[in-house]
Amino acid sequence: MDKQTNGLIDSPRPISNGMKKLLVSAATLSFLLPALAFAVAYDDVSLTSDVVLTVGSVTVNVTGSGATLASITVSDTTFEIILGKGSSISMSAPTLDSTSLSTGAAYITASTCSGSGVNSMTLAVPTDAATTTITVTPSGTACSSGSSGSSSGGSAGSGGGGGGSPTPAPAPAPAPAPAPLPASGTQAQILALVAQLKSLIALFESLGGTVAPETKAILASFPSPSASFTRNLEVGMTGDDVKALQVFLNTHGFQVAASGAGSPGSETMRFGPATRAALAKFQQANGITPAAGYFGPKTRAIVNGM
Repeated sequence: MDKQTNGLIDSPRPISNGMKKLLVSAATLSFLLPALAFAVAYDDVSLTSDVVLTVGSVTVNVTGSGATLASITVSDTTFEIILGKGSSISMSAPTLDSTSLSTGAAYITASTCSGSGVNSMTLAVPTDAATTTITVTPSGTACSSGSSGSSSGGSAGSGGGGGGSPTPAPAPAPAPAPAPLPASGTQAQILALVAQLKSLIALFESLGGTVAPETKAILASFPSPSASFTRNLEVGMTGDDVKALQVFLNTHGFQVAASGAGSPGSETMRFGPATRAALAKFQQANGITPAAGYFGPKTRAIVNGM
């Protein structure tokens, strides 16, 4: 690269046809009109005033008070900038966002769309980054206000923190309604499985896990399984209603077992000591006396009404 000495540029050299090269110096900024046939080479210089570029039919405003640039080269549809480490530059055009850059998207510290349909973007290169050549392809189509929110470039070192109001986060989409459930026994089985899943999620969250709100919203849209017990139950008895009782206890905070037989999803048809112990806790919590783990008329009435 030729050297710049005392404000003068050594060794002019031509640039290729169809290209315009914009030159800036430490004190002044010179722009070559398309009619001129020659440009000059130069070392890294500082951009000290705003620049208006015409890229095809698109007008681009470039701002960089004190920005250190190696060059800005303008062609028919793009312009190329070479940014040195620790430098920053701001640009605005009708549409100018991360998709307009050939590289360097990680250097974006602000990108906003104004109410007049003009994108403003700030790039900042960290002090420990390499010199980066970025080809910019602006568009003459007006941006949509809010389509390009302010962002903070974590890797952008010095010169970061461009302005712009952040775009509000979009409201979450409502959870889809569950498909209609089949009738009779199949519906009861599905509802029981949903109840078991709710119980497992509650246990998972109690251990520090997290579940997507959308998943919980879908499960919450299912009704709780309705109990309908018609006989007394005690230790040693078996049947579908025993299993239904275990499901009820597991899904209402009175777990029969933490794992294995009787645990959520592994309910059995046998009324054993673990079922009695869980039922006794339910009776005690609901003021049923005696809280002995016998599933009699008092307890049935409360469970059937829940």
